[in-house]
Amino acid sequence: MSHFKNNKKNHDIFCTNKKKSEFMSDSIILYIDDTIEDMSLVDFEYSMIKGYQDMAELNLELSRDGVEKLLSDINEYEIWLCGE
Repeated sequence: MSHFKNNKKNHDIFCTNKKKSEFMSDSIILYIDDTIEDMSLVDFEYSMIKGYQDMAELNLELSRDGVEKLLSDINEYEIWLCGE
């Protein structure tokens, strides 16, 4: 009997989360639609280009930080191997 109750509880949780997810998805779509309607096509294209350029700069910075950290770790390891 408890197995059935757990399944019902899991089903209820799943349905609740699904409803929340659908609500959030609908809200996001409405927000995007309203935003696009308020912009002209030129403004929208400019906004998208600017967003991609900003993200490109951020991605480049993050990748540089990652490579610097990796090289630093490799240098420390090689120093440790050589016993210096």
